[in-house]
Amino acid sequence: MKIKRLSSSDADFDAALTVLLAFESAQDDSVEQAVAAILADVKARGDAAVLEYTGRFDRLDVRSHRRLREEQPLRRTGQMPEPGDHDE
Repeated sequence: MKIKRLSSSDADFDAALTVLLAFESAQDDSVEQAVAAILADVKARGDAAVLEYTGRFDRLDVRSHRRLREEQPLRRTGQMPEPGDHDE
């Protein structure tokens, strides 16, 4: 899918924006098919698929965030050094 860029300085900006906002994604069969495929994949593969799609669509590595949340209490109690802290 190509992202259309609009510039408010273009002469046809108002018309182009109206067309863009009038698009109804629920009427686009390809969107419905993509969603159905994702749901089927999540149903089949569970959390592994959710993590994969989170990385793909949100560009977020949930595993690294989970590790940071698990390490945070250890840092507060002094059992684990802060990132970048070194005893050199």
